[in-house]
Amino acid sequence: MIIPANGPLPPHGSWRCCAGLVLLTGCAVPDPTVFDETLRAATFDHHARAIALQLETSRADCSEQRLRAAFRARALAATTPAEFRAVLVDLLLSLQDPHADFEPADQPWQQVRLGSRTVLDDAQPEFAEVVRSDGSWWIASRPPLATASTELGPRLLASSGDPAVAPLWQRLEAIDGRTIRSRNDAQLLLRGPLLQPVQATVIGTQGERTTLELPRNALRTRGGPSLALIVPPRQLAVWCDPELAARPAPRITVGAPDLRDTFARSRAASFRGGTVVQPCSGFGAGRDLQVWRDGAVGFLRLGSLELAGDLKVASRAIEDAMAGLAGCDTLILDLLDNSGGSWDLMGYAASYFLPAWMQLVPHRGEQRTRRDGWFVSTIEVLDARLVRAAVPELRPRRLFVLVDQWTVSAAEILAAVLRGKAGATLIGEATAGAETWIHEVPGPDGSRLTFGLPGGMCDGCEGFQGRGLRPDREVALASERLHAVGLEIARREHRRAVRAAAFAAAGLDPELVLEP
Repeated sequence: MIIPANGPLPPHGSWRCCAGLVLLTGCAVPDPTVFDETLRAATFDHHARAIALQLETSRADCSEQRLRAAFRARALAATTPAEFRAVLVDLLLSLQDPHADFEPADQPWQQVRLGSRTVLDDAQPEFAEVVRSDGSWWIASRPPLATASTELGPRLLASSGDPAVAPLWQRLEAIDGRTIRSRNDAQLLLRGPLLQPVQATVIGTQGERTTLELPRNALRTRGGPSLALIVPPRQLAVWCDPELAARPAPRITVGAPDLRDTFARSRAASFRGGTVVQPCSGFGAGRDLQVWRDGAVGFLRLGSLELAGDLKVASRAIEDAMAGLAGCDTLILDLLDNSGGSWDLMGYAASYFLPAWMQLVPHRGEQRTRRDGWFVSTIEVLDARLVRAAVPELRPRRLFVLVDQWTVSAAEILAAVLRGKAGATLIGEATAGAETWIHEVPGPDGSRLTFGLPGGMCDGCEGFQGRGLRPDREVALASERLHAVGLEIARREHRRAVRAAAFAAAGLDPELVLEP
Protein backbone atom coordinates (compact mmCIF):
# COMPACT_ATOMS: atom_id res chain seq x y z
CA MET A 1 0.00 0.00 0.00
CA ILE A 2 1.27 3.47 -0.86
CA ILE A 3 0.24 6.29 1.48
CA PRO A 4 0.68 10.03 0.87
CA ALA A 5 3.18 11.51 3.33
CA ASN A 6 0.79 14.35 4.19
CA GLY A 7 -2.29 12.22 4.73
CA PRO A 8 -3.58 9.84 7.41
CA LEU A 9 -3.44 6.06 7.13
CA PRO A 10 -6.46 5.02 5.03
CA PRO A 11 -8.73 2.31 6.42
CA HIS A 12 -8.63 0.14 3.31
CA GLY A 13 -6.10 -0.83 0.68
CA SER A 14 -4.39 -3.71 -1.06
CA TRP A 15 -3.50 -6.64 1.18
CA ARG A 16 -1.60 -9.89 0.83
CA CYS A 17 -3.72 -12.80 2.02
CA CYS A 18 -3.11 -16.41 2.97
CA ALA A 19 -5.50 -18.98 4.34
CA GLY A 20 -5.55 -22.18 6.37
CA LEU A 21 -8.02 -24.65 7.83
CA VAL A 22 -9.57 -23.90 11.21
CA LEU A 23 -10.74 -26.57 13.65
CA LEU A 24 -13.52 -25.12 15.76
CA THR A 25 -13.68 -26.35 19.35
CA GLY A 26 -15.54 -25.25 22.44
CA CYS A 27 -13.72 -23.09 24.96
CA ALA A 28 -14.43 -21.57 28.34
CA VAL A 29 -15.28 -17.88 28.34
CA PRO A 30 -13.22 -16.21 31.09
CA ASP A 31 -14.72 -13.83 33.62
CA PRO A 32 -12.38 -10.80 33.69
CA THR A 33 -13.42 -9.95 37.25
CA VAL A 34 -12.19 -13.30 38.62
CA PHE A 35 -8.45 -13.94 38.74
CA ASP A 36 -8.44 -17.69 38.12
CA GLU A 37 -6.58 -20.15 35.91
CA THR A 38 -9.17 -19.81 33.13
CA LEU A 39 -8.55 -16.06 32.91
CA ARG A 40 -4.77 -16.46 33.12
CA ALA A 41 -4.77 -19.08 30.35
CA ALA A 42 -7.03 -17.01 28.09
CA THR A 43 -5.01 -13.83 28.66
CA PHE A 44 -1.60 -15.45 28.12
CA ASP A 45 -2.74 -17.36 25.02
CA HIS A 46 -4.30 -14.20 23.57
CA HIS A 47 -1.12 -12.14 24.04
CA ALA A 48 1.21 -14.92 22.82
CA ARG A 49 -0.95 -15.50 19.75
CA ALA A 50 -0.95 -11.76 18.96
CA ILE A 51 2.85 -11.56 19.19
CA ALA A 52 3.32 -14.68 17.06
CA LEU A 53 0.88 -13.42 14.42
CA GLN A 54 2.92 -10.25 13.91
CA LEU A 55 6.50 -11.45 14.45
CA GLU A 56 6.95 -15.18 13.79
CA THR A 57 7.60 -14.75 10.06
CA SER A 58 10.53 -12.41 10.79
CA ARG A 59 11.71 -13.91 14.11
CA ALA A 60 11.97 -17.64 14.77
CA ASP A 61 12.03 -17.05 18.54
CA CYS A 62 8.54 -15.51 18.42
CA SER A 63 6.51 -18.48 17.27
CA GLU A 64 3.44 -19.27 19.36
CA GLN A 65 4.85 -22.73 20.13
CA ARG A 66 8.11 -21.26 21.46
CA LEU A 67 6.35 -18.59 23.57
CA ARG A 68 3.98 -21.16 25.07
CA ALA A 69 6.82 -23.53 25.88
CA ALA A 70 8.86 -20.82 27.53
CA PHE A 71 6.23 -18.96 29.56
CA ARG A 72 2.77 -20.58 29.65
CA ALA A 73 3.30 -23.01 32.56
CA ARG A 74 4.51 -20.17 34.80
CA ALA A 75 1.61 -17.97 33.76
CA LEU A 76 -0.98 -20.61 34.66
CA ALA A 77 0.77 -21.43 37.95
CA ALA A 78 0.81 -17.79 39.10
CA THR A 79 -1.09 -17.42 42.36
CA THR A 80 -1.17 -13.60 42.45
CA PRO A 81 -1.61 -10.83 39.87
CA ALA A 82 1.97 -9.75 40.63
CA GLU A 83 3.34 -13.18 39.67
CA PHE A 84 1.25 -13.24 36.49
CA ARG A 85 2.44 -9.76 35.58
CA ALA A 86 6.08 -10.85 36.10
CA VAL A 87 5.63 -13.66 33.54
CA LEU A 88 4.23 -11.28 30.92
CA VAL A 89 7.06 -8.82 31.59
CA ASP A 90 9.61 -11.62 31.10
CA LEU A 91 7.92 -12.42 27.79
CA LEU A 92 8.26 -8.78 26.70
CA LEU A 93 11.89 -8.65 27.82
CA SER A 94 12.63 -11.63 25.55
CA LEU A 95 11.56 -9.51 22.55
CA GLN A 96 14.38 -6.98 23.17
CA ASP A 97 12.05 -4.32 21.83
CA PRO A 98 12.21 -0.67 22.98
CA HIS A 99 8.48 -0.35 22.24
CA ALA A 100 7.53 -3.21 24.59
CA ASP A 101 5.20 -2.16 27.39
CA PHE A 102 2.58 -3.62 29.69
CA GLU A 103 -0.45 -1.99 31.30
CA PRO A 104 -2.14 -4.09 33.99
CA ALA A 105 -5.85 -4.84 33.99
CA ASP A 106 -8.14 -2.29 35.59
CA GLN A 107 -10.05 -4.97 37.50
CA PRO A 108 -10.90 -5.35 41.22
CA TRP A 109 -8.16 -7.96 41.66
CA GLN A 110 -5.59 -5.47 40.29
CA GLN A 111 -6.56 -2.58 42.56
CA VAL A 112 -5.53 -1.49 46.04
CA ARG A 113 -7.13 0.69 48.67
CA LEU A 114 -5.18 3.87 49.37
CA GLY A 115 -6.87 5.74 52.18
CA SER A 116 -10.27 6.68 50.80
CA ARG A 117 -9.21 5.96 47.21
CA THR A 118 -9.15 2.78 45.14
CA VAL A 119 -6.27 2.88 42.67
CA LEU A 120 -4.69 0.65 40.05
CA ASP A 121 -1.86 -1.35 41.60
CA ASP A 122 0.79 -0.04 39.21
CA ALA A 123 3.66 1.77 40.92
CA GLN A 124 7.39 2.37 40.71
CA PRO A 125 10.13 3.76 42.98
CA GLU A 126 9.77 7.51 43.23
CA PHE A 127 13.42 8.45 42.83
CA ALA A 128 14.65 5.58 40.64
CA GLU A 129 15.95 6.86 37.28
CA VAL A 130 17.97 4.97 34.69
CA VAL A 131 20.40 6.72 32.31
CA ARG A 132 23.10 5.54 29.89
CA SER A 133 26.49 7.14 30.51
CA ASP A 134 30.09 6.12 29.76
CA GLY A 135 28.93 2.91 28.08
CA SER A 136 26.97 1.68 31.12
CA TRP A 137 23.53 2.03 32.64
CA TRP A 138 23.25 4.01 35.86
CA ILE A 139 20.47 4.16 38.42
CA ALA A 140 19.72 6.93 40.91
CA SER A 141 18.33 6.26 44.38
CA ARG A 142 18.30 7.87 47.82
CA PRO A 143 19.24 6.48 51.25
CA PRO A 144 16.26 5.02 53.16
CA LEU A 145 14.59 6.65 56.14
CA ALA A 146 13.49 3.40 57.79
CA THR A 147 13.17 -0.35 57.29
CA ALA A 148 10.47 -2.74 58.38
CA SER A 149 9.43 -6.38 58.10
CA THR A 150 5.87 -6.92 56.86
CA GLU A 151 3.75 -9.38 54.97
CA LEU A 152 4.77 -7.48 51.84
CA GLY A 153 8.22 -9.05 51.93
CA PRO A 154 11.02 -10.21 54.20
CA ARG A 155 12.73 -6.84 54.09
CA LEU A 156 11.32 -3.61 52.80
CA LEU A 157 12.86 -0.19 52.73
CA ALA A 158 10.15 1.98 54.17
CA SER A 159 10.84 4.96 51.95
CA SER A 160 12.66 5.85 48.79
CA GLY A 161 14.79 8.27 50.74
CA ASP A 162 15.15 11.64 52.32
CA PRO A 163 14.35 14.31 49.69
CA ALA A 164 16.93 16.57 51.31
CA VAL A 165 19.68 14.15 50.29
CA ALA A 166 21.00 14.23 46.73
CA PRO A 167 20.39 10.98 44.81
CA LEU A 168 23.28 8.58 44.54
CA TRP A 169 24.15 7.36 41.04
CA GLN A 170 25.45 3.79 40.80
CA ARG A 171 26.32 1.53 37.89
CA LEU A 172 23.35 -0.76 37.21
CA GLU A 173 23.78 -4.43 36.32
CA ALA A 174 20.40 -6.07 36.92
CA ILE A 175 16.91 -5.54 38.31
CA ASP A 176 15.27 -8.47 40.06
CA GLY A 177 17.99 -10.69 38.64
CA ARG A 178 17.37 -9.67 34.98
CA THR A 179 20.31 -8.13 33.15
CA ILE A 180 19.57 -4.59 31.93
CA ARG A 181 20.20 -4.08 28.21
CA SER A 182 18.12 -0.95 27.65
CA ARG A 183 16.23 1.76 29.49
CA ASN A 184 13.00 0.07 28.47
CA ASP A 185 14.11 -3.13 30.25
CA ALA A 186 14.58 -1.10 33.43
CA GLN A 187 11.24 0.67 33.08
CA LEU A 188 9.39 -2.63 32.66
CA LEU A 189 11.06 -4.14 35.73
CA LEU A 190 10.84 -1.11 38.01
CA ARG A 191 7.06 -1.06 37.71
CA GLY A 192 4.88 -3.35 39.77
CA PRO A 193 2.59 -3.57 42.81
CA LEU A 194 2.51 -0.63 45.20
CA LEU A 195 4.95 -0.95 48.14
CA GLN A 196 6.43 -4.20 46.83
CA PRO A 197 10.23 -3.75 46.77
CA VAL A 198 12.30 -4.14 43.62
CA GLN A 199 15.92 -5.28 43.86
CA ALA A 200 18.58 -3.50 41.84
CA THR A 201 22.06 -4.99 41.55
CA VAL A 202 24.63 -2.21 41.33
CA ILE A 203 28.42 -2.21 40.90
CA GLY A 204 30.59 -0.01 43.12
CA THR A 205 33.72 1.91 42.22
CA GLN A 206 35.89 -1.09 43.21
CA GLY A 207 33.78 -3.59 41.26
CA GLU A 208 31.85 -4.80 44.31
CA ARG A 209 28.20 -5.79 43.81
CA THR A 210 25.47 -4.51 46.10
CA THR A 211 21.72 -5.13 46.09
CA LEU A 212 19.45 -2.12 46.60
CA GLU A 213 15.86 -2.68 47.68
CA LEU A 214 13.71 0.14 46.31
CA PRO A 215 10.05 0.33 47.36
CA ARG A 216 7.47 1.12 44.73
CA ASN A 217 5.86 4.11 46.38
CA ALA A 218 4.85 6.23 43.36
CA LEU A 219 1.70 5.50 41.36
CA ARG A 220 1.83 5.98 37.60
CA THR A 221 -0.72 7.62 35.34
CA ARG A 222 -2.15 5.41 32.63
CA GLY A 223 -0.39 5.68 29.27
CA GLY A 224 2.55 7.84 30.32
CA PRO A 225 5.72 8.05 32.39
CA SER A 226 4.55 10.76 34.80
CA LEU A 227 3.73 9.92 38.40
CA ALA A 228 0.24 10.79 39.62
CA LEU A 229 0.60 10.15 43.34
CA ILE A 230 3.59 9.66 45.60
CA VAL A 231 3.23 8.07 49.02
CA PRO A 232 5.28 10.26 51.40
CA PRO A 233 8.17 8.43 53.09
CA ARG A 234 6.68 8.89 56.56
CA GLN A 235 3.27 7.54 55.51
CA LEU A 236 4.90 4.61 53.76
CA ALA A 237 6.89 3.80 56.89
CA VAL A 238 3.71 3.86 59.00
CA TRP A 239 1.93 1.52 56.61
CA CYS A 240 4.82 -0.89 56.82
CA ASP A 241 5.12 -0.70 60.61
CA PRO A 242 2.26 0.99 62.56
CA GLU A 243 4.54 1.37 65.59
CA LEU A 244 6.47 4.02 63.66
CA ALA A 245 3.45 6.32 64.02
CA ALA A 246 4.26 6.78 67.72
CA ARG A 247 7.84 7.86 67.03
CA PRO A 248 8.88 11.45 66.31
CA ALA A 249 8.68 12.24 62.62
CA PRO A 250 12.10 12.61 60.98
CA ARG A 251 13.11 16.06 59.82
CA ILE A 252 12.98 16.12 56.04
CA THR A 253 12.59 18.72 53.36
CA VAL A 254 9.11 18.67 51.87
CA GLY A 255 9.17 18.23 48.13
CA ALA A 256 11.88 16.82 45.91
CA PRO A 257 13.63 17.69 42.66
CA ASP A 258 11.57 16.53 39.70
CA LEU A 259 13.79 13.79 38.27
CA ARG A 260 10.97 11.49 37.32
CA ASP A 261 9.74 12.29 33.84
CA THR A 262 12.45 11.02 31.48
CA PHE A 263 10.55 12.24 28.45
CA ALA A 264 10.52 15.72 29.96
CA ARG A 265 9.51 19.00 28.44
CA SER A 266 11.37 19.75 25.23
CA ARG A 267 13.37 22.93 25.66
CA ALA A 268 14.08 24.84 22.49
CA ALA A 269 17.43 26.50 22.05
CA SER A 270 17.60 30.29 22.22
CA PHE A 271 20.14 32.40 20.36
CA ARG A 272 21.79 35.78 20.27
CA GLY A 273 21.59 37.36 16.83
CA GLY A 274 19.99 35.89 13.74
CA THR A 275 16.26 35.69 13.13
CA VAL A 276 13.86 33.48 15.09
CA VAL A 277 10.70 32.12 13.50
CA GLN A 278 8.46 30.04 15.77
CA PRO A 279 5.44 28.41 14.07
CA CYS A 280 4.23 26.20 16.95
CA SER A 281 0.53 25.54 16.33
CA GLY A 282 -0.47 21.91 15.87
CA PHE A 283 2.27 20.45 18.06
CA GLY A 284 2.19 18.88 21.47
CA ALA A 285 4.20 21.54 23.31
CA GLY A 286 4.65 25.28 22.93
CA ARG A 287 8.28 25.20 21.82
CA ASP A 288 8.46 21.91 19.93
CA LEU A 289 9.16 23.72 16.66
CA GLN A 290 11.59 26.61 16.32
CA VAL A 291 13.63 27.99 13.44
CA TRP A 292 16.71 30.20 13.64
CA ARG A 293 18.71 31.48 10.69
CA ASP A 294 21.81 33.60 10.25
CA GLY A 295 22.69 34.07 6.60
CA ALA A 296 23.31 30.70 4.98
CA VAL A 297 23.23 28.78 8.29
CA GLY A 298 19.91 27.47 9.59
CA PHE A 299 18.82 25.71 12.77
CA LEU A 300 15.56 23.74 13.09
CA ARG A 301 14.48 22.57 16.52
CA LEU A 302 11.95 19.73 16.19
CA GLY A 303 11.31 18.65 19.76
CA SER A 304 8.31 16.40 19.12
CA LEU A 305 6.40 14.68 16.35
CA GLU A 306 3.30 14.24 18.51
CA LEU A 307 0.13 15.76 17.12
CA ALA A 308 -1.87 18.03 19.40
CA GLY A 309 -4.43 18.63 16.67
CA ASP A 310 -5.01 18.03 12.98
CA LEU A 311 -2.21 16.61 10.81
CA LYS A 312 -2.80 19.32 8.21
CA VAL A 313 -2.20 22.05 10.79
CA ALA A 314 1.07 20.44 11.89
CA SER A 315 2.12 19.96 8.26
CA ARG A 316 1.55 23.66 7.58
CA ALA A 317 3.73 24.51 10.56
CA ILE A 318 6.49 22.28 9.12
CA GLU A 319 5.98 23.95 5.73
CA ASP A 320 6.38 27.42 7.25
CA ALA A 321 9.52 26.31 9.09
CA MET A 322 11.11 24.81 5.99
CA ALA A 323 10.30 27.92 3.95
CA GLY A 324 12.43 29.91 6.38
CA LEU A 325 15.35 27.54 5.74
CA ALA A 326 15.27 27.54 1.94
CA GLY A 327 18.68 28.22 0.43
CA CYS A 328 20.68 27.37 3.55
CA ASP A 329 24.15 26.05 2.82
CA THR A 330 24.43 24.53 6.32
CA LEU A 331 21.50 23.21 8.30
CA ILE A 332 21.29 21.82 11.86
CA LEU A 333 18.26 19.69 12.77
CA ASP A 334 17.83 19.32 16.54
CA LEU A 335 16.03 16.07 17.53
CA LEU A 336 17.35 16.00 21.10
CA ASP A 337 14.80 14.70 23.61
CA ASN A 338 12.31 13.99 20.79
CA SER A 339 10.26 10.95 21.84
CA GLY A 340 8.66 10.51 18.41
CA GLY A 341 5.00 10.57 17.47
CA SER A 342 3.26 10.63 14.09
CA TRP A 343 4.62 8.42 11.29
CA ASP A 344 2.86 10.62 8.72
CA LEU A 345 4.39 13.80 10.11
CA MET A 346 7.83 12.17 10.09
CA GLY A 347 7.36 11.35 6.41
CA TYR A 348 6.28 14.88 5.62
CA ALA A 349 9.34 16.39 7.34
CA ALA A 350 11.66 13.84 5.69
CA SER A 351 10.28 14.68 2.24
CA TYR A 352 12.03 18.08 2.28
CA PHE A 353 15.41 16.33 2.40
CA LEU A 354 14.74 13.53 -0.10
CA PRO A 355 15.74 13.94 -3.77
CA ALA A 356 12.85 15.12 -5.90
CA TRP A 357 13.11 11.97 -8.05
CA MET A 358 12.61 9.71 -5.03
CA GLN A 359 9.00 8.57 -4.86
CA LEU A 360 8.82 6.83 -1.47
CA VAL A 361 10.04 7.57 2.06
CA PRO A 362 12.55 4.77 2.88
CA HIS A 363 10.61 3.24 5.76
CA ARG A 364 7.89 0.61 5.68
CA GLY A 365 5.21 -0.47 8.11
CA GLU A 366 3.83 -3.99 8.24
CA GLN A 367 0.84 -5.35 10.13
CA ARG A 368 -1.09 -8.62 10.02
CA THR A 369 -4.77 -9.15 10.71
CA ARG A 370 -6.22 -12.62 11.26
CA ARG A 371 -9.86 -13.30 10.37
CA ASP A 372 -11.34 -16.64 11.42
CA GLY A 373 -14.25 -18.02 9.47
CA TRP A 374 -16.18 -21.24 10.02
CA PHE A 375 -13.64 -23.38 8.22
CA VAL A 376 -10.90 -21.06 6.94
CA SER A 377 -8.59 -18.65 8.76
CA THR A 378 -7.37 -15.73 6.64
CA ILE A 379 -4.32 -13.60 7.43
CA GLU A 380 -4.26 -10.24 5.70
CA VAL A 381 -0.90 -8.45 5.50
CA LEU A 382 -0.69 -4.68 5.22
CA ASP A 383 2.64 -3.51 3.78
CA ALA A 384 2.64 0.30 3.80
CA ARG A 385 4.99 3.01 2.50
CA LEU A 386 4.68 6.77 2.58
CA VAL A 387 4.83 8.67 -0.72
CA ARG A 388 7.29 11.57 -0.75
CA ALA A 389 5.24 14.72 -0.28
CA ALA A 390 5.18 17.17 -3.19
CA VAL A 391 7.35 19.76 -1.43
CA PRO A 392 10.47 21.66 -2.54
CA GLU A 393 13.75 19.90 -1.85
CA LEU A 394 16.14 21.51 0.61
CA ARG A 395 19.71 20.89 -0.48
CA PRO A 396 22.05 22.01 2.29
CA ARG A 397 25.66 21.25 1.52
CA ARG A 398 26.15 20.26 5.15
CA LEU A 399 23.39 18.72 7.26
CA PHE A 400 23.87 17.96 10.95
CA VAL A 401 21.26 16.01 12.97
CA LEU A 402 21.41 16.13 16.78
CA VAL A 403 20.31 13.02 18.68
CA ASP A 404 20.56 11.57 22.19
CA GLN A 405 19.35 8.55 24.16
CA TRP A 406 15.92 10.20 24.47
CA THR A 407 15.52 10.42 20.68
CA VAL A 408 12.95 7.69 20.02
CA SER A 409 10.81 6.06 17.33
CA ALA A 410 9.62 8.47 14.59
CA ALA A 411 12.43 10.89 15.48
CA GLU A 412 15.00 8.09 15.05
CA ILE A 413 13.44 7.13 11.73
CA LEU A 414 13.76 10.72 10.54
CA ALA A 415 17.43 10.79 11.58
CA ALA A 416 18.10 7.49 9.78
CA VAL A 417 16.40 8.73 6.60
CA LEU A 418 18.44 11.94 6.60
CA ARG A 419 21.73 10.11 7.16
CA GLY A 420 20.95 7.49 4.52
CA LYS A 421 19.48 9.71 1.81
CA ALA A 422 20.67 13.27 2.51
CA GLY A 423 24.18 12.55 3.80
CA ALA A 424 23.48 13.94 7.28
CA THR A 425 26.08 13.76 10.04
CA LEU A 426 24.64 12.59 13.37
CA ILE A 427 26.03 14.30 16.48
CA GLY A 428 25.30 13.30 20.08
CA GLU A 429 24.52 9.91 21.62
CA ALA A 430 23.17 6.56 20.44
CA THR A 431 19.36 6.67 20.17
CA ALA A 432 16.80 4.36 21.79
CA GLY A 433 16.41 1.81 18.97
CA ALA A 434 12.65 1.85 18.26
CA GLU A 435 12.52 1.44 14.47
CA THR A 436 9.04 0.06 13.73
CA TRP A 437 5.35 0.70 14.00
CA ILE A 438 3.75 0.09 17.42
CA HIS A 439 1.01 -2.48 18.02
CA GLU A 440 -1.24 -2.51 21.10
CA VAL A 441 -3.11 -5.66 22.11
CA PRO A 442 -5.94 -5.60 24.68
CA GLY A 443 -6.27 -8.85 26.63
CA PRO A 444 -9.36 -10.70 27.93
CA ASP A 445 -8.53 -9.54 31.46
CA GLY A 446 -8.30 -5.87 30.45
CA SER A 447 -4.49 -5.70 30.36
CA ARG A 448 -2.67 -4.22 27.38
CA LEU A 449 0.52 -5.39 25.71
CA THR A 450 2.48 -3.08 23.38
CA PHE A 451 5.29 -4.14 21.05
CA GLY A 452 6.95 -3.21 17.77
CA LEU A 453 5.79 -4.65 14.44
CA PRO A 454 7.86 -5.96 11.51
CA GLY A 455 9.04 -3.54 8.85
CA GLY A 456 11.48 -0.71 9.34
CA MET A 457 14.14 1.06 7.29
CA CYS A 458 14.54 0.12 3.62
CA ASP A 459 16.08 1.28 0.35
CA GLY A 460 19.59 1.12 1.78
CA CYS A 461 18.94 3.07 4.98
CA GLU A 462 20.46 1.70 8.18
CA GLY A 463 18.28 -0.43 10.45
CA PHE A 464 18.54 0.20 14.19
CA GLN A 465 15.84 -1.84 15.94
CA GLY A 466 16.90 -2.68 19.50
CA ARG A 467 20.33 -1.08 19.26
CA GLY A 468 19.79 2.54 18.21
CA LEU A 469 21.55 4.79 15.74
CA ARG A 470 25.22 5.39 16.53
CA PRO A 471 26.29 9.01 16.04
CA ASP A 472 29.06 9.96 13.64
CA ARG A 473 30.40 12.37 16.26
CA GLU A 474 29.77 11.29 19.82
CA VAL A 475 29.12 13.76 22.63
CA ALA A 476 28.54 11.58 25.67
CA LEU A 477 26.62 12.31 28.85
CA ALA A 478 29.39 12.10 31.47
CA SER A 479 28.66 10.12 34.62
CA GLU A 480 30.68 12.52 36.78
CA ARG A 481 28.20 15.28 35.93
CA LEU A 482 25.34 13.05 37.09
CA HIS A 483 27.11 12.69 40.42
CA ALA A 484 27.94 16.39 40.65
CA VAL A 485 24.76 18.16 39.57
CA GLY A 486 22.00 15.55 39.11
CA LEU A 487 20.15 14.38 36.04
CA GLU A 488 18.13 17.43 35.06
CA ILE A 489 21.10 19.81 35.05
CA ALA A 490 23.41 17.18 33.52
CA ARG A 491 20.94 16.65 30.66
CA ARG A 492 20.66 20.40 30.10
CA GLU A 493 24.44 20.70 30.00
CA HIS A 494 24.64 17.76 27.61
CA ARG A 495 22.10 19.23 25.19
CA ARG A 496 24.07 22.46 25.23
CA ALA A 497 27.31 20.55 24.54
CA VAL A 498 25.76 18.69 21.59
CA ARG A 499 24.45 21.90 20.09
CA ALA A 500 27.79 23.61 20.66
CA ALA A 501 29.55 20.75 18.83
CA ALA A 502 27.19 21.18 15.89
CA PHE A 503 27.71 24.93 15.80
CA ALA A 504 31.47 24.44 15.89
CA ALA A 505 31.21 21.92 13.01
CA ALA A 506 29.17 24.49 11.10
CA GLY A 507 31.90 27.09 11.62
CA LEU A 508 29.88 29.19 14.08
CA ASP A 509 30.65 30.39 17.57
CA PRO A 510 29.56 27.61 19.99
CA GLU A 511 28.66 30.29 22.53
CA LEU A 512 25.69 31.21 20.35
CA VAL A 513 23.83 28.32 21.92
CA LEU A 514 21.87 29.19 25.05
CA GLU A 515 19.12 27.38 26.89
CA PRO A 516 16.74 28.73 29.53
